[in-house]
Amino acid sequence: YNGDMAKWQKYANSLRLRCAMRLSVVDPAKAKSEFEDAAKGSLILTQADIAQVQERGGWTDLDGVMSRPWNAQLISPTLNNIFLGLGGIDIQVPDNMKSVIKPATTYMGMRLDQHLPTSTNDPSAGYFFDGLPDKIDPRATVLYNIPGYDDGKVYFPNLGLATEAKLANPATGQIDASSITLTTKWTWNTWVAGKWDKYSSLSTQLTGAAQNYPAISNVYRQSTNKRVWFGPWETYFLLAEAAEYGWTVPGTAKQNYESGIAASFEYHGVSQFLNQYLTSQAYNRVGTSVAFDHTAEAQPFTVSYVDGYTKENKTTTYTYPKNSIYKNGQFNNDHLTKIITQKFIAQHPWLPLEAWSDHRRLGLPFFENQAVEVDYNPSSYEVPLTKATAKECRWEFYPKRMRYPSNMEVNSKESYQQAIQLLGGDNNTQTPLWWVMKK
Repeated sequence: YNGDMAKWQKYANSLRLRCAMRLSVVDPAKAKSEFEDAAKGSLILTQADIAQVQERGGWTDLDGVMSRPWNAQLISPTLNNIFLGLGGIDIQVPDNMKSVIKPATTYMGMRLDQHLPTSTNDPSAGYFFDGLPDKIDPRATVLYNIPGYDDGKVYFPNLGLATEAKLANPATGQIDASSITLTTKWTWNTWVAGKWDKYSSLSTQLTGAAQNYPAISNVYRQSTNKRVWFGPWETYFLLAEAAEYGWTVPGTAKQNYESGIAASFEYHGVSQFLNQYLTSQAYNRVGTSVAFDHTAEAQPFTVSYVDGYTKENKTTTYTYPKNSIYKNGQFNNDHLTKIITQKFIAQHPWLPLEAWSDHRRLGLPFFENQAVEVDYNPSSYEVPLTKATAKECRWEFYPKRMRYPSNMEVNSKESYQQAIQLLGGDNNTQTPLWWVMKK
């Protein structure tokens, strides 16, 4: 801020909003009083006030956090399921690519359940989308490249350009005459992580090659950006959440929600789509729409797909995921889900830890389970996911914190014991931080 104390004040007040909101579950009264007091002050509300630091190339402390060429930074299933269909905006591609565009929500792609695991509650699991989605959040193709497409800006050259991938023959485990060849150029896919067991080796050419996924834009890899610590979108979404609770803050929940989206669109240079986006009632793959006043819950419907082995056109019933850790899974499209969904998008890619904080606090947005072809082992600090529970949504499936490292226990035993005492539980990923959630 070059010594501009007025901007430092805005940053301090906005940080106070963030910290106060973290107490919303464990101490609502304290959260409300601190939040309302901070909201009376000046806040980060414009692009000019963003708290950000210029990155620096090389191997310095200010080097870009996404600058390493071997780190693909691929789109996650969580974000992809949110993006697909959201906002009802046409995907922005050159005319020569429009022949591969297919319906994002009524067509699932090719069903390849002999090669892709389905032991997860990811609603897109088991499918390969053999084309480009017709409707997608306009920030998606600014943040991530389209596989096989070098646009000179978003594409990261170190990845290589997608062309095709072969799937091994399930009977032999080898690439042979019975293998399936998939065109991966101009497609849009991602797959859940986890324990894939036999599926890993059968699909290595597809899922093991970074060029076959949308990967984070080259814009974020060259250490030419200013790294964002707090943007105006976060202020607005915090105010929107507070207003939704009935706290006394400037503006209504809807006004702040829409201002948060507008700030994010402005940052990513897609403001030309804002008005259409804000009025959209189109659902994404987790059953959330954009329009604030559109709160009708999405219902199951018929979708089409292609059997990847017989090439037959088939249909199935698409059922939206049940996020049972949020209000017992009754809502995918209420106001708070919309607010936190848009905040999740807007914080990307700079502030993933804030998204994690929101999820630990509220269970929003919907996080899919990892694939569980082999049960996880809680005794070795893994979450207690099993193949039998893979379709469920439980708090214990999501880490609450990072473990203190073993060298702390060895080298600083007294401090380690004090830390464990303050933690109030075992040194594992399931012991919640004091501000996260009630036990």
